[in-house]
Amino acid sequence: MIVIGCCGTGGLKFEDYVRKFDAIELQETFYRRVRSATLIRRREMAGESFRFTMKAFQGITHPASSPTWRRSGWRPEPPERYGLLRPTEENKELWQEILENAEALS
Repeated sequence: MIVIGCCGTGGLKFEDYVRKFDAIELQETFYRRVRSATLIRRREMAGESFRFTMKAFQGITHPASSPTWRRSGWRPEPPERYGLLRPTEENKELWQEILENAEALS
């Protein structure tokens, strides 16, 4: 099976995008923490056959000094406990949040 989609909506409104494509890679989940309720609404709007992939939040992979963090609107405390796939309780909490987001899309 071939599934066609883009990374992001390419400037389209989400409701227009899902009429034209079969899949999407959500970029916003990397740049900021997204509420599961938002993703549930996207799933409902897209329909059951639509495919989602998502990037894990940068808080797990990137140190707080990374320039992309400015887009997140969130300041981790203490910053040294986040990013770089560290096995900290803080990163584990973010992983749990990401799993909840993924379940919201399934």
